[in-house]
Amino acid sequence: MSGFPLMIKQSRPFLDQDQIDYLRAQSNVRGPVYSSMAQEAFQLIMAVGKAHRFPVRTMTMGMLLFHRTYLYNDPVNLQPMLVAMACLFVASKTEDTPRRAREIISTWFALKNPQNTSTSSIEAYRVKILGLERQILETVGFDFRVRHPHKYVVKMGKLLGASQEVCRLAWTIATDAYLTDAPLKLPSHVIAFASIILAAKLRDPSLFPLDSKKMLIPRYHADLALLDLLDFYIHYLGSSLLGREINEVTTFMTIRIGINKELQTLREKRNEQSDSTKFEGLMIRDPRLSDRGTVRYILDWEREHVEGELVV
Repeated sequence: MSGFPLMIKQSRPFLDQDQIDYLRAQSNVRGPVYSSMAQEAFQLIMAVGKAHRFPVRTMTMGMLLFHRTYLYNDPVNLQPMLVAMACLFVASKTEDTPRRAREIISTWFALKNPQNTSTSSIEAYRVKILGLERQILETVGFDFRVRHPHKYVVKMGKLLGASQEVCRLAWTIATDAYLTDAPLKLPSHVIAFASIILAAKLRDPSLFPLDSKKMLIPRYHADLALLDLLDFYIHYLGSSLLGREINEVTTFMTIRIGINKELQTLREKRNEQSDSTKFEGLMIRDPRLSDRGTVRYILDWEREHVEGELVV
């Protein structure tokens, strides 16, 4: 038995920005390079998803899986667009909108080059996607406890008395959020509330003040989500869904100044201490590990049941 190592891998539904930066420093895929790659993947996922009439939750789930795959895996052997299609394939299963790998690949090929739909090429890519499926499942630790912000946008919009236009714009912003790190760091209801705040600032300032406590959301977390959204729009507005309606970057820069000041004040009040232990167990995964031994995947609440075992 000693020749077959056992590893316990605990699910991490959310990370903070320091942990995300720590992992990206290991893979050396970050900054503009990763942002450009993620935007291209997002556009492909949306195009193929719309062709299959997937609901928005399936497409955003695909993007979340893409982020997590590149966060925890060595990018050397990953092909971005192939990974994007594999993530959409897995997302179609987890969101109860299943499609066969062959169907997704055929749509991808048809969008890329309608003249090249050879059966041999489709079969070769199908085998690759099925191989990536296992890698994606292991990367997320088989943890699919994922909620999406869009339904919260609708519910919160009604509770806050937001207009249909504000809710529609917030829906678009919540979708764009999957091009940021916000879904890796914050729950979906926080992203939904931040999307409503930004939409109200753009379309209906009379909706303010908005009380985050009424939504059981710390204002600090809402501001973190807003900062991610604003930074994205300032640098990549033209690549966003919102950019089809609004093209004035200065608007977002002005809003960011106010949010940044508020966030600085909240940080001073929190007086957080540095925690070196938060990096323990954070590493680029070894894809051969489950072939060499046994990996046991657990959810965070199951940790107490494996006391005494190695948890990473």
